[in-house]
Amino acid sequence: NLMEVVPVITTRKLDRLPESISWEDIQQLLTMPDRNTPTGRRDLAVMMLCIHYGVRIGQVTTLKLEDIHWEDGFICFAGCKWSNSLRLPLHEDVVQALFDYIKKDRKNSEHEEVFLTLRGKQRPLSEHNHYAANFQKYYVKAGIDSKFKGSRHFRHAFATRLLSQKVSIKTIAD
Repeated sequence: NLMEVVPVITTRKLDRLPESISWEDIQQLLTMPDRNTPTGRRDLAVMMLCIHYGVRIGQVTTLKLEDIHWEDGFICFAGCKWSNSLRLPLHEDVVQALFDYIKKDRKNSEHEEVFLTLRGKQRPLSEHNHYAANFQKYYVKAGIDSKFKGSRHFRHAFATRLLSQKVSIKTIAD
């Protein structure tokens, strides 16, 4: 019986890259929201934040206007799970998507949250808003076949892209 001499190889959950979609698919998804509708403009802004910063959907849906420092050129995301809060530079594409949504659809709401509901009286999105349903239609429209059709792939594609640019896994994790 050779079982006693065969080494046991432990594999940890984070020893491999999580499932993701290609960066080309991500770029295709960004073309799917209809920028002529309130839903499309909001969804595009949400997607841009998730994709360009690799943050969780909860960090985006709870983003407040005071977290966006337009003149100083940075944006702050509250920490969630085990992560610290983040202070990152504003990307020009993200600024444009946010301006389009805020100026045309959010208007002068009394709420401090950036992203609000579009039907009925405006109110902040829930922190645990199941935004995946909003994204699923874009996956289908883009013809992207994936087991998951939510914002998780945005984070993973962001991390994979950084890894391909020789950024260390430690830096990406931090």
